[in-house]
Amino acid sequence: MSLIARYKLDGNAKDSEGTAHGTAAGVTWAPSQLIKGGKEARLDGTTGQITLGLQLTVQTTFSLIVWVRPHPGQGCLIAQHDGTNGVRIEQTATGEIRAWINGTSSLLGSWQHGEYHRVFLAYDQDVATLYLDGAEVGSISETVILPDTPLLVGNNHDGSEPMACDVVDVEINDAVAPPEQSAVPPGFDVHYTMDNVAGSTLYDETGGYNATIYGATQAEGIDGQALEFSGNHVDTGYRTNGGDYTIAFWMRPAAGNNNAAMCAEAESTNNSYGLLFWLTNNGNTLTFGHFKSVSGDYDPVDADFAGYVDRWVHVAAVRKNGQYHKIFIDGVEAASGPCSATTSTSTNTLKLGGNVDYISDSRHYSGRMDGFYAYPAALNADKVMALRNDLYSTIPFVLDENFIANDECVSLDAWSEPTGDATVVGSEIVYPAGSASYPSSRLLTIPTISPGKDFLIYFKIRQDQASGRYAYLQMENSSQVAKIHFILNYNWPNTTPEVGTVSVSMNGGNERFVLETGIDTSVGVEYVIHIDVNRSAISFYKVTQAGLELKGSGAHFSSVTDIRRVKFNQGSGSGDMEAALDYLSFCYPNFVSIGDSIAAGHNHFDPSPSFYPGIDNVKNSWQGNMYYAGLRNGFVVNKGIGSQDSGELLARIGEATNHNARYIFLQASNNDYGAAIDQANRTDNIQASLTAIKNSGARGVLLNALYPNANHPGNPANAQQYLDWWNNYRPTLSNVYQAIDINQPVIDSGTGYIDAAYCETDGIHPNEAGYIAIGTYVEQEFSHVDEEGSIDPGVEIQALLEEVPVKSFPYLAMRVLPTDQQADGYNPHPQAVPNPTAIPRSGRSQVQGVSALLAPPAWFDQRDGSGGSHLSPAGVVSRPDRQGRLRGNITDQNGQPVSRRVRCFERRTGRIVREIWSNAAGYYQFDDLDPGKRFTVVAHDYSGTYNAVIADNAQPEVPA
Repeated sequence: MSLIARYKLDGNAKDSEGTAHGTAAGVTWAPSQLIKGGKEARLDGTTGQITLGLQLTVQTTFSLIVWVRPHPGQGCLIAQHDGTNGVRIEQTATGEIRAWINGTSSLLGSWQHGEYHRVFLAYDQDVATLYLDGAEVGSISETVILPDTPLLVGNNHDGSEPMACDVVDVEINDAVAPPEQSAVPPGFDVHYTMDNVAGSTLYDETGGYNATIYGATQAEGIDGQALEFSGNHVDTGYRTNGGDYTIAFWMRPAAGNNNAAMCAEAESTNNSYGLLFWLTNNGNTLTFGHFKSVSGDYDPVDADFAGYVDRWVHVAAVRKNGQYHKIFIDGVEAASGPCSATTSTSTNTLKLGGNVDYISDSRHYSGRMDGFYAYPAALNADKVMALRNDLYSTIPFVLDENFIANDECVSLDAWSEPTGDATVVGSEIVYPAGSASYPSSRLLTIPTISPGKDFLIYFKIRQDQASGRYAYLQMENSSQVAKIHFILNYNWPNTTPEVGTVSVSMNGGNERFVLETGIDTSVGVEYVIHIDVNRSAISFYKVTQAGLELKGSGAHFSSVTDIRRVKFNQGSGSGDMEAALDYLSFCYPNFVSIGDSIAAGHNHFDPSPSFYPGIDNVKNSWQGNMYYAGLRNGFVVNKGIGSQDSGELLARIGEATNHNARYIFLQASNNDYGAAIDQANRTDNIQASLTAIKNSGARGVLLNALYPNANHPGNPANAQQYLDWWNNYRPTLSNVYQAIDINQPVIDSGTGYIDAAYCETDGIHPNEAGYIAIGTYVEQEFSHVDEEGSIDPGVEIQALLEEVPVKSFPYLAMRVLPTDQQADGYNPHPQAVPNPTAIPRSGRSQVQGVSALLAPPAWFDQRDGSGGSHLSPAGVVSRPDRQGRLRGNITDQNGQPVSRRVRCFERRTGRIVREIWSNAAGYYQFDDLDPGKRFTVVAHDYSGTYNAVIADNAQPEVPA
């Protein structure tokens, strides 16, 4: 595709790509509310029109692309039509859009007046197709007859069809461009980037509502600067005035936001008009409503907001007057409810950071806000998601402990209701040996835990041992009802002290069992408790040098998620022995796995473990053999269920995405072909699951199905199907952070199927040795090198969490096969690299190549355009559409140019595709990159101390 002409309409009708300049008549040039810093042509529907400086003549293929905000009234948007023949796109008298080829029209499409839309008409081989915002409206099968008239925007050739609209951009191409939907949000009244601040003025990018800052300060945002609030506010001067509207922004709330308003027009304690968007329930609930001059009458809707403290999250409040109030969290509808109608003017102007009446500082929001928009329309779910996605890619991915609450026991400040003696020694809260009158006790209050999410409790506790002495952690709700009672040196079923016994009481004492006996508790023991809301189970694991050991499990009871208090107590026996708590952490899971029986393993969660030998060994799952050693919260939550196909996994993908996880391992099901699911439907199901994972904010890691051996009835047909899918369909998927072939550590190299030594006699399900091999392999191959915090382009920061000593691999060689088989890359000197999928330990590249036997020795292109051809004089790839370029400059913290080693990573896989050194002026340039992909450029300090992301989500440009 090549561009014929483009009109950015940035104050004139010039062709920005050539010399086909146009002329504008009756046009008002105004700041664009779609393109930041740009302008748009506003046509009044009477005399306004733009005559483009070209006309289509003999093109058999062309496309027209127009960004426009329509207003009511019939008219012609763009046309080269003489009343009989030609091409025309118009708005009908009923406010709908359609296209014409000669005298034949397309189907009608609906659009919204006052909102921006992308109109795209593709004409190819006598078929014209009209798209609106990426969705097809209809097609016309007709050979176009192009008249000798110029292309017009906003009218037809004879001036009879003027159209009232605001036009931002017009593109004419000589080929069919892809009808992708832009992520740029629709039209808006107000836009605060939070970057444009001078003194006490926050500038509106539209110029209409410059705001006054009362105490809020700038801080690091997700894209440049944010505003940070703490007992202060911003007056926008804007009013929603009832009716339809949308308020949307990014927020990073601090802890302790109870009844704290992010956005408010109404006085929350008085009779007034206007919106109130605030945090209630100690910051765990997001509430939105619109007051109508009746105290308390604002049709509120509530959304669960637990787990977002100190995390960037996109929120939106949408009002459809007289129909509904909605809340969106990260682009997904989280709450909806009816609302009554009102169009009364808001009593007060919109305030950010606090409620209007300022009666109490407790009504002020604490935290950051970025990327604020106000729209005069009720945006639908797709547009809210598009708005969220506009800045989503700029948020740095952070893998941390995912704490709900945490205490490292280095201070007593957070512990209340003290009795007896306590002191801090090193990193422990220590209770000394006491007397019968004064056993020691401390209480820690924790935030509300979302009832719909799994959570984990990590702790380390010790007690010196003596007959009759015990210590315990008692986890209670706010009414002091014990939910989990974990006790050292005590036998709960017998209700007697017992040296070396660890036991648990739950559900008000109705469920009691011993976890283990013969334990030396004086040296400190570490445990993990997993509350699984989907499986209705609570499991107890012990942390050992070899990993986690499952010690017991019990039924999950519904009230366990209302734990709000933890008591650390000595027992009440005479001469209590010393007890100490080292740490206590409540976390949402970082890692979740979902799949069929291969993912489930030999565990007690699977409802039909017909072939399983038991649950005595947690190693009988691959998850039990993978533990992220760099984090305390490294437990992999297992959501596997046997016999499920990819459609059934998609139906319950929410069991994996609903827990604030950072990584989700999705297994490609081993049951699809038995369920008669073909390759295309399998791909669609897995793609939908991966998209849901991405939309949850997690990274999706795809695991291959296993290839059954001759002992399984699915051999060889199923194995060949799985292999074909992995090689030929899996590469078409998007939203795959990493793909791991779990066959590699267990495959029989002679047959290509799972080795009998690694599986059960059924020929498919791994045995303990198989799960150990798979879990170890996943742990080794899984790429988890991540930035810590936000990175400004061109500014060096502290090194990544995992420092990998590595030299660049010297080259990629290719062997060309004498058939149509795909070529395989290999590294003749295999060594570790930051992303193991770049070149695995086997030395074989997972990147597929395309061979072409032009003449020996042959040339090749790799599919990301990173190959080369010694047959071309320049030694570059042979296809011009793959010759993309990324370039830029490296500077130090003072803005001075520096020479650095610069790597270019394929953003989706993390694979290194280029490496060079910037020159003395800091300049770097990467050539022959695929313009259809996105890349990340990282500069590395030669000492290895500092790394910096220079460009992220960068798309190569094809030089003219």
